[in-house]
Amino acid sequence: MDAHRPLTAKDDLARVLTWQEARTISKNLAVQFENMVYQIQTERPTYTMRNAAVTVCVDAKQNITLLYKGKSLQGCSVLDSKGLSPHLQGILERKTVKKHCFVA
Repeated sequence: MDAHRPLTAKDDLARVLTWQEARTISKNLAVQFENMVYQIQTERPTYTMRNAAVTVCVDAKQNITLLYKGKSLQGCSVLDSKGLSPHLQGILERKTVKKHCFVA
């Protein structure tokens, strides 16, 4: 007897098999995770996302996805937590290629 149920169209196995942590969006629309700051880019009014809960998902390849209300955020830029200059930030992003947000 097999007690497993088959996957349905709603089941997202790739998302289920990720490390997930809860975070809160700051009033500047930023989320901190593993010494990095993810600045959220949005066209909607910013006050709607302030202090909202997000889920940070890290898959086996160390790709990072931010979920807001169960959906991937449209995009974000990666900063280090110390606020480096744009030139140094570009170097940092090239060195940490694994750490980025997916654009859905």
